[in-house]
Amino acid sequence: MTLKFSNLKNIKLSTCQKMIILFWAIWSTEVAGSDLVCFLQNFGITQKLHLFSSNNIKLIEAGLNHYNISFPFLVISLFFGIVLWDWVTAIFCWCGLWNVRNANRAFILLCLMDGSFIIFNEFFFQYELVHGSMLRLAFKLVSFAVFAKLPHTDIKKSE
Repeated sequence: MTLKFSNLKNIKLSTCQKMIILFWAIWSTEVAGSDLVCFLQNFGITQKLHLFSSNNIKLIEAGLNHYNISFPFLVISLFFGIVLWDWVTAIFCWCGLWNVRNANRAFILLCLMDGSFIIFNEFFFQYELVHGSMLRLAFKLVSFAVFAKLPHTDIKKSE
């Protein structure tokens, strides 16, 4: 049976598919939360030594410093974009529990994030970080492949 994009609104997710999306929803919410704490730390809104902070803003600073780019507004803007992307991805993951289109969108956003990190890290010579992004991307692609191959219920046929 071929899955057409026009038929996605008629798909009911299986329990296994929902568990895969639930895992990524929880994970992406944790990432979004820790990046938000890091972003707020930069403005003194949360404590500097907050345990839940990702400290990822330092990675952006280090990457830009490689090319002697010391422009704080650029660092803040890039990191704000990442935080926003994190939260949009988390929302799509949570919405994906009930809608296969949102689940597919969530997987696309999840994979694009790590793909972007791989390119950023290569461009800014942060080779020690590329491996982690590649592993996460591979895990996301495998879980998406499993998600896509698991059986689902066509609502119109089951009625």
